[in-house]
Amino acid sequence: MKKINALALGVAIAAGSLTSGTAVAGASANFGYVSDYYFRGIYQDTSSASAGLDYEHESGVYVGTWLGTVTEGMETDFYVGYAGEVEGFAYDVSYIIYDYTDDFDDQYS
Repeated sequence: MKKINALALGVAIAAGSLTSGTAVAGASANFGYVSDYYFRGIYQDTSSASAGLDYEHESGVYVGTWLGTVTEGMETDFYVGYAGEVEGFAYDVSYIIYDYTDDFDDQYS
């Protein structure tokens, strides 16, 4: 799992440097670094490097992944959703799965 996450992070960073965060045919990439990282309001006690890949279809369907370093491990998020607007009412229905590598789980168990 660690090798897959490291590889995915490398691919995301490479894609981000190629696209510079701009949309290309419905796809976009991002990367960043923060000195203090909070997830769902919980301080992670570490700085974090992160990268993500997203795809958005003109129908409103979107899918993406986001990877971030946390403490001695990695957080991996996958999400899918549908967004739109009806008569001025905007909506977004999504599903997200997030996972921490064993390094993080072992440290806090």
